Amino acid sequence: MSKILVVGNPSLDQIDNVYFGAGGPVSYISNILSSYDHDVTMFSSFADDFPIECLNPKIDLIKNISKNTTKFILSYKNDLREFKIPAEATKLDLANLKKSIDKYDVVFFAPIFNEININQVNQLVNSNDKYFVGVPQGWIRRRDNKKILINFNRLKFLPKLEMIFFSEEEIKSSNLKINDLKNLANILVITRGDIGSTIFYQEQSFNFSSYHVKTIDTTGAGDIYAAVFAMTFFSTKELIYSANLASKIASESTKYWGMEGIFKKISH
Repeated sequence: MSKILVVGNPSLDQIDNVYFGAGGPVSYISNILSSYDHDVTMFSSFADDFPIECLNPKIDLIKNISKNTTKFILSYKNDLREFKIPAEATKLDLANLKKSIDKYDVVFFAPIFNEININQVNQLVNSNDKYFVGVPQGWIRRRDNKKILINFNRLKFLPKLEMIFFSEEEIKSSNLKINDLKNLANILVITRGDIGSTIFYQEQSFNFSSYHVKTIDTTGAGDIYAAVFAMTFFSTKELIYSANLASKIASESTKYWGMEGIFKKISH
């Protein structure tokens, strides 16, 4: 199995006053990949109030000391998510990874709220021949008082990655066209909720349907899709197989609250 580094801060999520628990792309990506026996290291900042037991004990954790854990309050209105962020954890210094980066096969950048400096990402990507994957939602979020708005301006400073993932919901919140995003990576993936996904690769686009299940909570499904697709394609180079497997596992995860679905050992 592959050695994987996942960079980003986890969160404590409150969802419509119904669910309160651990979240953040770094948590979903690290948990789903370690559950399928990849060798996963997670580089993150959080405080003592983060429930460490929500992380697979097989994950190798590089933890920054932080007074706070990033907290999100999520509400759903007309199928769109609205965010508030009352607390943030310490930012991450990628200089700490320079000596260890060589041992990883794949590196995921999965920021939750601007904790990863894009200049440092450029330095790391341009000086290392690794398979770099971007799940960049934390770079397109901007604070307006305590509310979170979507703004893609910062992404123009990103280096070109192997893969990058966006949700259709995020793109609709901007004025961008798909062509504006294609240059960010060799493979561009747009997840489209219960419709499925669209993948842009080698001047072609491919549409994939989702698997229909009785959905309870879609939080983290896009992160799970990104993790499964990226690692399956990295291993097999089979785009159709990778996308269908990612769709299946991500869809199955929505039958549970938060990360419960990951620990139900979603089968291939």
